[in-house]
Amino acid sequence: MTISEFQPAGMTIDELLRRRASLHPERTFLIHAGQRLTYGEVDTVSDDVARGLLDLGLSAGDRLAVLLPNIPEFVLTFFAAAKANLILVPINIRRSPAEVLARLQKTTAKVIVLQADPSVYHDTDHLSDLLDARASLPQLERIIALEGGPPGVLAWDRLRRPDGVLPGAGGADRVAVIVHTLGSSGQPRGAMLRHSAMVRNALGIAAALAATGDDVFLGAVPFSNAFGLTPTILACAAAGGSLVCLPRFDAWEALDLIEARRVTIHNGVPTMFALEMQHPNFNSARCTSLRTGIMSGAPCPPELVLRVREAMGLNLILAYGLTEASPSVTMTRLDDGPVAQRNRRPTDGGRRVEGG
Repeated sequence: MTISEFQPAGMTIDELLRRRASLHPERTFLIHAGQRLTYGEVDTVSDDVARGLLDLGLSAGDRLAVLLPNIPEFVLTFFAAAKANLILVPINIRRSPAEVLARLQKTTAKVIVLQADPSVYHDTDHLSDLLDARASLPQLERIIALEGGPPGVLAWDRLRRPDGVLPGAGGADRVAVIVHTLGSSGQPRGAMLRHSAMVRNALGIAAALAATGDDVFLGAVPFSNAFGLTPTILACAAAGGSLVCLPRFDAWEALDLIEARRVTIHNGVPTMFALEMQHPNFNSARCTSLRTGIMSGAPCPPELVLRVREAMGLNLILAYGLTEASPSVTMTRLDDGPVAQRNRRPTDGGRRVEGG
């Protein structure tokens, strides 16, 4: 089954996963450390999590906040929210406690899923901060932590419910996620992205990358922003490829994963590629598996693009996007040469995206 055989019109995020899982249940989808989850397993586990979320009393249209790094639980919660007809509110793990509180208040999130490990958040203890701020969050009914916590905090693995009926797929025009963007004002604003727009965008991106089930995506861009959600998670699912999770970007760790996991598609902002090539132990021989990838999210200097093509050996695509567009607006093509790439000049990379 090729990407072109999927029907983007009217398809929801959960239907995209179910379709891929029905076609290739044994194919690896998520890779993290020693963990591998197939499409069939992601479909089953996200079903179980969706039932657990509904058992908490959530109903269609309720907001579910996620404060997680790039790990499988983020992806599972993303698809579970879609299956439960909830609206996901991803929050970047780098946000300060005050910024997290503001986003929860603004979106009236009823439940938040987080990781109760301060080392993940540069020593910020988001769980303790949220517990201290509960009086300011009357709408927040439950806190779910991967590791569990004090009374009143639910452990993520206890959320799974293997039995029960899930609601039927809602309309594809319903809102799937609220992603915060700084836009041109410098003040965070919540962009409401619909299922149909995100799936259509993901299918177009996967086609532009000529992605197939043989491709391995590097999950380096934060999953909490539109670049991480659509061109990374959903485009990978649309192609039936594998996604290697990188919880927090580190140039050397990214290079290690590229070599060890034979990554073929590397999306990233310009700084990521620059840091990788500037690493003292960078070696082009470690990047031989790379085929293509998208550079976007910030100004993309032509000189950097040429260096990436030459030193890392990937046929880099440049893209202009903005969060409100789910996010891709225009992209260069794989058969564009360096001169065409430069003349097309999508070099601003899109408006600044906060990613939650």
